[in-house]
Amino acid sequence: MLLQFRIKNVLSYRDETVLNMVAGSRAKMSDEEAARNTHRVELAGSKPIRVLKSAVLFGANASGKSNVISAFKRMRDLVVDSATRIEPNEKLPIVPFLLDSETPHTPSEFEVQVVIDGVRYQYGFMADRDAILAEWLYAWPKGSRQLWFERFVNSVDPDEWKYGALVPDSSSLKEISKKTRENVLFLAAAAQWNHEHLGRVWSWFDQSLPLKALNSGPGLDQQIALRLVDDIEFRNFVIGCLQKADCGILEIMAEKLPVDEARFQFPPDMPTELKRKFLQSLTDQGLVDVQIRHTAANEQGYADLDFGQESDGTKKLLILLGTWYDVVLCGRVMLVDELSASMHPLLTRMLISMFHGELSTQSGSQIILTTHDTTLLDQELFGRDQIWFTEKDSSGATSLVSLYDYRPRKNEALQRGYLSGRYGGIPILEGFDPA
Repeated sequence: MLLQFRIKNVLSYRDETVLNMVAGSRAKMSDEEAARNTHRVELAGSKPIRVLKSAVLFGANASGKSNVISAFKRMRDLVVDSATRIEPNEKLPIVPFLLDSETPHTPSEFEVQVVIDGVRYQYGFMADRDAILAEWLYAWPKGSRQLWFERFVNSVDPDEWKYGALVPDSSSLKEISKKTRENVLFLAAAAQWNHEHLGRVWSWFDQSLPLKALNSGPGLDQQIALRLVDDIEFRNFVIGCLQKADCGILEIMAEKLPVDEARFQFPPDMPTELKRKFLQSLTDQGLVDVQIRHTAANEQGYADLDFGQESDGTKKLLILLGTWYDVVLCGRVMLVDELSASMHPLLTRMLISMFHGELSTQSGSQIILTTHDTTLLDQELFGRDQIWFTEKDSSGATSLVSLYDYRPRKNEALQRGYLSGRYGGIPILEGFDPA
């Protein structure tokens, strides 16, 4: 479970910026309200804490709200892939704040605090395009902070390491550090060398952050299509959500199709071996036909449409639900940029309410989303500590501020206050005369 995400000198975030998922004081809130918006998290050797189920970011176009999602994805990709997909001397996907004379030449910083199996961890690193310049991991297995490792690069000792005396299986860390290249994260290398406890933190990034693209495209994701065939509970979940969304959908039919050459129009000069590999690839993946049945004013009372004939909103919702289902049931952290795009505001509210429901409480799932939908600025849906605003200053640097810091009244009209500029995060529009 995510407690905090911190960045500095990343994309449009020049200064240190923290997205805090630990709930603020809810002394004036009922137990029902606290349970709806927060998780009660047990910590080893410490008192339980309340952690937010969701955070929503508002801001003008190009204000930097999407860069929070992008920064998190960059951190995740470096952790998951640096030991396996980044070649020696390959540049790292680090983008510092560029609208400044100094920051393009200083490292970027990323850090998370998470809870895994009741233990709190703090993991982060500093990097530029060429190398990892610092990296650290601390843990609280008994309520107080323990050093697990620190890695620093300086002019005297090109690679300086410290290992905690209490970290499990610490004897292997020194050997793993010798095998860690300068452009590879030590956490990723340790996971590759099967260090159980460091691998546990690495697995949080790999398994708890599903970052599949959620934008609708010309076709349905293959994994979702296959799941509609094989998983009855999942198909019923998707159909139920689509029916609640009042899309006029009665049923989803999905079936696997045989793969044969007659189904495709190959170029006449295409080599036989290439055809064979293509067909074998489709056979291995599974070819699925998805038909969606709608109510219709005809003799049958329904009509079946291919997925490609659906509206952008229905496509996005169906694709989104594939990831949504796993996140809610499996206790993952979901990052969604522009959730409300192509969807009705009431449908967006339904999805968020689902995230705040009992299944999320049982699994410990969380969602961080960006949106322009100001109807979501509602204290019946989000607590003050769940709402954030992004705004750029005159130098082009983004700041991220919680509504909690503005101390709005319990029944304050948040949408009206936001649109009037009370909390920042809105565009400053000037008149435009095309003549």
